[in-house]
Amino acid sequence: THPRYAKMNTSLYAALHLVRLSLSIVKYVRKRLTVRLTLFSFALLPRNCDATHRVAPTRSCSKYVTLVFMRGLLKRTLDFTATFFGIILLMPIFALLSLLITLDSPGGVLFRQWRVGRGGRLFRVYKFRTMVTGARFLGGGITSSGDPRITALGQRLRRWKLDELPNLLNVLLGEMSLVGPRPELPEFIALLTDEERSILRVPPGMTGLAQLKFIHEDESLTISAATLDYREQLLSKVRLDLQYVERAGAGYDIVIIFRTLFRLVFPSNDIP
Repeated sequence: THPRYAKMNTSLYAALHLVRLSLSIVKYVRKRLTVRLTLFSFALLPRNCDATHRVAPTRSCSKYVTLVFMRGLLKRTLDFTATFFGIILLMPIFALLSLLITLDSPGGVLFRQWRVGRGGRLFRVYKFRTMVTGARFLGGGITSSGDPRITALGQRLRRWKLDELPNLLNVLLGEMSLVGPRPELPEFIALLTDEERSILRVPPGMTGLAQLKFIHEDESLTISAATLDYREQLLSKVRLDLQYVERAGAGYDIVIIFRTLFRLVFPSNDIP
């Protein structure tokens, strides 16, 4: 064989081998992705799709899986896009608040605490520090109106919910969503029934139906009965969170985000 043709045959063989390898990789990745998406969707199946359906779902449940996945995909796209650009735009405010917190009282800028996320998984939620250093050793885990552990600057940050801006980092990491049930402490999740724990089917959120109703819950709690009052509020919040879980989606999230902004700007007005 002529050396020129031999070289062409070798190049052609190498190209075909590369194409076959690429197709194998794509097929493998697609298979793994399908399995992951299927497991994710099955975890959100409604109660009328029993355990058998979760293994081999019926046509109706399969349609529901597809719908849930698409709604979840749109919701995550909204979360990631809004959060990514939001963090960039809010960088000056992050820097200013960090400086003010440092000057206001000794201690770190960020507060970190374990919360329960989707599927019962634990994650660390990030907030701006609004209390004195070592506050957990000076009282319980629940804050109330007039709590002496809250700093002067912390009162203002809590009033305007600016202390929760670092939650955007949790949203960017996929641990939280812009809208969803409020992430609770493990000890309070342990008080819920199996049906009430359905709120763990979706990611916890920075705002939501429950957060709107109890937007200034610290002011409604008294120091003497903070834990008891909070447990009563928890049950009320769970009922609202269950309503949200049934309608969770990007469109509904946008409505709740605008309602939250309206409530923050006009705190004395009823939510439209």
